[in-house]
Amino acid sequence: MGDRLIRVRRQEQRNVYIHNDLDSAAFYFNERIKKRLAEDDRDGIAYECMALATMCAFTWEAYLNFYGFKLLKAFRNERWPLHRKSHHVFQKLKIKPDWPTRPYLSIRNLTTVRNMLAHGKPVEETIDKIEEGSPSEIDRQRIDLSGKWQEFCTTDKVLEQYEDLQKVWEQMFKASGLGPFDTMSHGQGGVEYIEDVEVTEVITKKAAFGKGLAKPAKS
Repeated sequence: MGDRLIRVRRQEQRNVYIHNDLDSAAFYFNERIKKRLAEDDRDGIAYECMALATMCAFTWEAYLNFYGFKLLKAFRNERWPLHRKSHHVFQKLKIKPDWPTRPYLSIRNLTTVRNMLAHGKPVEETIDKIEEGSPSEIDRQRIDLSGKWQEFCTTDKVLEQYEDLQKVWEQMFKASGLGPFDTMSHGQGGVEYIEDVEVTEVITKKAAFGKGLAKPAKS
């Protein structure tokens, strides 16, 4: 019959902190963009800039959720908007962010571009204006079909946003009193033996069907 069967009790504690995964994704795109700029490889780089800005914005909210979960009991049962989360978390950390200047200005910009991309809305505009210029200059003018989000997703902007996001994390981490391990996904557990399980015969479903002991699965 092979190995004997046993009954056990398995107990585990798992702490999964998604900000680590989002931060890793942001790091990946940050390194990709820097490498491509160094090699003057810019084909489609705007999409990687979009990806980096998005991952940074998601990481920022995950930072707030992490510290709120760890430090504020009321946070666990609330569905607060982003601005309220940041208010309560910074208040608990005793940090007074200077939103008009870096690094916090970058955080505000991340929130702006996140909302633009997450809640993408059509834009229809009518432009009627008088222009002056030479015929060749007038002819060179093309209709601007760029989106507002692109202002926040240039290579310089997204690299700056990533750098500032790391600075804000460091400020929050130092103020939190947590250790490095406290911020990492981790788990622990064990298995406790209960008893042996007596089984006269163990067969597969396919074998049981062949012996007429089971019905075929419905297709």
